[in-house]
Amino acid sequence: SAGSPADPPDSLRRVLNWIVRYAVVADLLDRENWTSGSLLDVGAGPHGISCVRPDLPFVGLDVEYPERAVPTMVAIQAPPGPLPFADAAFDTVVSLDTLEHMPADQRPGFIAELARVSAGRVVLACPERQAAPADQLIADLILDEGQAWPSWLSEHMEFGLPSDEEVGTLCHAVPGFTARPLPTVNSLLGLLAVIGDIHPGLAAAAQTEVTERTPEWEALFLAGRFGPAARTAWVLEREVPTSAIVSPGDERGTLPAALRCPACGGGPLAERLAATWTCTACGHAIRQDADTDAWVLGTTPSREEPPAPPSPPSVIDPVPELQARIARLEAQLEHAQNLRIVRWTASLRRAVYRVRTVGRGSG
Repeated sequence: SAGSPADPPDSLRRVLNWIVRYAVVADLLDRENWTSGSLLDVGAGPHGISCVRPDLPFVGLDVEYPERAVPTMVAIQAPPGPLPFADAAFDTVVSLDTLEHMPADQRPGFIAELARVSAGRVVLACPERQAAPADQLIADLILDEGQAWPSWLSEHMEFGLPSDEEVGTLCHAVPGFTARPLPTVNSLLGLLAVIGDIHPGLAAAAQTEVTERTPEWEALFLAGRFGPAARTAWVLEREVPTSAIVSPGDERGTLPAALRCPACGGGPLAERLAATWTCTACGHAIRQDADTDAWVLGTTPSREEPPAPPSPPSVIDPVPELQARIARLEAQLEHAQNLRIVRWTASLRRAVYRVRTVGRGSG
């Protein structure tokens, strides 16, 4: 994400695309009064739902935290696998933009895990297959600007985006839950937000906008729930809701009883010392990371990032760059020819040229 002109601390940075993701979910939570219960945000990163509800306490889960978690989050860091919580641990479980980052054969199990730890409902959303052309556009923009290839984009292409029908089928298959779709933001509007976040000429302005006017942007994206959407979103609700283990307003105090020990799989945990939770079954200690404030339940396998573009030499050789651009243009030309577009665009260009030439001559 891009920094603002004022260079705020990392934990205060916001991007427009996060509001696109969370605005619809936060609106649902408000309308259904689900913010009165405990909330787990799976794949939250250091911000999670705080980007639109900065005063809402919640528990966040992710495989790593690149920066300090926001104060309203009790952050849990755990490696990929079964969620490290007891059954029905939270009233509401939210997971945005996580499902597409795993192979297709792991997606049913992941949704089942979200449902297992929910006492009431699950809100699930991610980009869907129709967003693939937008991903390619973003990839071209990133390469043209000489930026490093982001891992999230690599995983989109490696694992393939699920279709809306595929996600709906998986949600309807969860026993004991009903499922219904949730309208999301117009695909073009969402894409423009992403471009604003990543384009070097727009990122600073986008950062300023979201820092100073989040409610206005949230209202805009909520009004933009029309037309085709590049995201699929679903709400799963327990047919028979039950009481959650984690209490709203006392997440730090009640969460240890809902955690499962990474060493023995048992628990619950209990706080023995400051910044230390200990398993009551095997005595394994879990500590809070001083840099991120996350409670670390296990070592996360390192993820190899794609190499950054090489630094330009002292004497710039234009040939490799020119060759790369020619190759890209040739690929685009071949694609256009297959779509029979070149036949009329070439004629159109010649007609425009003649009009301009005649116009200058008659002036």
